[in-house]
Amino acid sequence: MSELLIDVKGVTKLYGRRLVLDRISVSVSKGEVFGIIGPSGCGKTTLLNIIMGSVRPEEGQVHVLGTSLFSAGASHKDLPMLTVATEWDEVKKLFGFAAQEPSFYPKLTVRENLYYFGSMYGLSTFALEANIKTLLSLLELEAHESAIAQNLSGGMQKRLDIGCALIHDPHILILDEPTADLDPKLRRQMWDVLKKVNRRGTTIIVSSHLLEEIETICDRIAIINKSGIVGMGLLRDVKKEFSRHEEIRLETSPGDYGRIITELRKNRLVLQVVEDTGRLHIRCRKAETLLPQLLRMLDRRKETVMDLKVRKASLNEIFEVLGDA
Repeated sequence: MSELLIDVKGVTKLYGRRLVLDRISVSVSKGEVFGIIGPSGCGKTTLLNIIMGSVRPEEGQVHVLGTSLFSAGASHKDLPMLTVATEWDEVKKLFGFAAQEPSFYPKLTVRENLYYFGSMYGLSTFALEANIKTLLSLLELEAHESAIAQNLSGGMQKRLDIGCALIHDPHILILDEPTADLDPKLRRQMWDVLKKVNRRGTTIIVSSHLLEEIETICDRIAIINKSGIVGMGLLRDVKKEFSRHEEIRLETSPGDYGRIITELRKNRLVLQVVEDTGRLHIRCRKAETLLPQLLRMLDRRKETVMDLKVRKASLNEIFEVLGDA
């Protein structure tokens, strides 16, 4: 059984009269990558700040269990379960946080930034130098060690920001939209870096609106909507819970799609059917029931199946379901 690292129980948060989080409960296990997703303004960032102890909820508790992950760095050894609200000085050592906006100093070099942020945690010179060396290698910043931060590319600035969050060897790295404003290539590189960080033992909690990327990196997710957790667990389980339909992608020859579409639209299992780039995209209920009917119809019309795929719901489609809820 996985070791419980973070336990959030019954957290409620209001800003004025606006209810942002309503009795939120969520747990995170040691070593996992946990995703928090939801529509804009749903309270993802607020929940991250409550977990770290920088925002106080009206109700509820957050507990954190600490264990030592690195040989060099802060010396929090096998801490008991801590209550964020009452033991902040100990808890803050367990977290590293990288927000959407950079936290590093633009006029300092990469090394100077890492040294400064490490000194804020009271690391010894030996531990600080060891951590800097490790992070420069891990984040592939060795060639940029003496570069002024503001002169780095956007991708390298993101890496520096994560380095500043990791300099004290935290147990937990919290990332708020870590790949925002990066192009697709740089986003892939950033997720590759974060996977390396996770493999070293760091638990990662990440919020993002880039749902396809969340699918590739996260072990479990929590979906926030209308102030509450509406789905939480393994991706496949969450998809199964919220999926209303599947999609059949079909290519046939000779491809008389007009007649096929007309007949498919009469089937009660078919929600939508469109032709795009020489293929049919059939959104349907119960694909396993529709497929035999579809194949019989194609055989009757003397259509040869060139390609056929059944696709399960994506996180984007789950969001469509939530938006309609």
